[in-house]
Amino acid sequence: ASTFLGYDCSLLDVGVSSGSIYVGATWNQIANPDFYLCADESTSTPTAEIFGSDDAGAHWTDFQDVQSEARAMGVRAEFFANGCIPDDFTLCLLNGRFAVQATFQTETGLPTAARVEKLTDQTGYLWFFDEANVEAVIKVIDGCSLNNRYWVFAGGLTNVRTVITVTDKQENNSKVYINQQGTAFKPIQDTLAFATCGQ
Repeated sequence: ASTFLGYDCSLLDVGVSSGSIYVGATWNQIANPDFYLCADESTSTPTAEIFGSDDAGAHWTDFQDVQSEARAMGVRAEFFANGCIPDDFTLCLLNGRFAVQATFQTETGLPTAARVEKLTDQTGYLWFFDEANVEAVIKVIDGCSLNNRYWVFAGGLTNVRTVITVTDKQENNSKVYINQQGTAFKPIQDTLAFATCGQ
């Protein structure tokens, strides 16, 4: 069932200049594919002024000009019940079903959590020492229609010890991939990774 949240801002100690105030939501649709923009077209909903921008607020469009039936807009999030929660160290792929985490370790260092960056819903990359220095790229592919498996592919640009853990959050199954210290990262092409299709 859907859950709708509302917040009363009337008690906040916030000073604003005179004029209209608009409150809304912003998100990157490519980086956050689990979120959807929804329109309320029911006649019982009071019509609100709705504006949208696709250039970070440089220009605004009256949404009623685009979708005249819309009376209010909302953002809906769709996650698995035990879905992945993204953060600086957790990459969430395939609509939040899979979580990717990794550690790295130099010859003289301790295991350290790798930082992650999402590229698409099925692809992201890891960095260790500098965000401008990509160390590995990883993707999870829905291969259910081909061999009834989810696949894991990864390629690396490092020779430090790297441990990548991919977890199917819906089934709580994990696969661990290890690249040993001093070894050039060997490509991962695991087309049998998760036998959890249809579950």
